[in-house]
Amino acid sequence: MTILEARQKAKITRRAASELLGIPYSTFENWEAGNNICPLWAEKLIIAGLTK
Repeated sequence: MTILEARQKAKITRRAASELLGIPYSTFENWEAGNNICPLWAEKLIIAGLTK
């Protein structure tokens, strides 16, 4: 599962997800769009946080 898939499954916006997780919106947006690579450990935590 990707960050995008987890967020869509949680049915929340990028803005809401970034606020929930305490990640700057632009960073979250870039990770989700593939413009920057999210560290694997962070990706796992984000997905877990969005799908719990």
